[in-house]
Amino acid sequence: MQLGLLGKLIGRSVEIKALPVTGAYDRSSLRWETIKGLGGAAATLAILVGLQPVVWFAVPLALLCLLLGLHGAQQALRFGVHYEVTAKGAARIQGRRRQEIAWKDLDGLRLHFYGFGRQARTGTLEVRLSASGRRFKADSALDHFPTLLAHAAQAARKRNVPLDPTTLANLEQLGL
Repeated sequence: MQLGLLGKLIGRSVEIKALPVTGAYDRSSLRWETIKGLGGAAATLAILVGLQPVVWFAVPLALLCLLLGLHGAQQALRFGVHYEVTAKGAARIQGRRRQEIAWKDLDGLRLHFYGFGRQARTGTLEVRLSASGRRFKADSALDHFPTLLAHAAQAARKRNVPLDPTTLANLEQLGL
């Protein structure tokens, strides 16, 4: 894996760790994203209630309020999520809910890059794994994301999992 390229894309240093690993989302960035989302929703709602704008202006503001609130809530829910990567597979754990994907059962892998800004030199990578109707996704904000990605790509290659062109291109670019 070209760790330097992956590090540039996600904006931090990366390394492949020895298994097993447990990862979670960075609490300080989750806190900031939650504050931005819920704070933006509250400010937009205050404008809607306080100014009572005309309908053609109120509808887009209400949609913005809804989107910001959903983003803030989504980030708040991520506080309770962590991932485990072992030689047997990967698991996403949120409270009592545990979603496991065994490497021997892996039948789907998608890797997409969502760039920030016009140049898209940095951004977020998102991997989606599936096996026997079970699935979960993780993004590059996760601790040990490179370890999860490397083992998922290796399992997909070993099992000859069909990959879409975008996933193939992204894996090739990262040397996986």
